[in-house]
Amino acid sequence: MFLLRLFAREFAAVFYEAGRSTGLTSKYKNARSYARANLEKFIPKAVDYCIDMLKPTSNITDEARMQIYEALQERHNDPELVSILSNIDVKKLLAIADMKEKQKVIKIRTEPVKKTVLHNG
Repeated sequence: MFLLRLFAREFAAVFYEAGRSTGLTSKYKNARSYARANLEKFIPKAVDYCIDMLKPTSNITDEARMQIYEALQERHNDPELVSILSNIDVKKLLAIADMKEKQKVIKIRTEPVKKTVLHNG
């Protein structure tokens, strides 16, 4: 859930900065205070962003993919977030991600590993 909140906070801050740069005014003094007050509004966008990064066409690392997967799994088990984001079927998404993970090709080395032996001379 931390990852989703981190993305949501960044989206909120960028939204604030974009609005301010176009001349809009705000009751919030800075992007941080705006993001803190409006975090929940940006969580659905953060979930969408994470889902897009899990797609097979995404070029993120396996480590990042696992972190996103775990964040979405936490979201699936969080009743508060489920009530906010009821229109996203995370269970189906996680099943698809599991299936894709199982379909990965494992490279098998066909040549023996060359070992270097050091001699005391």
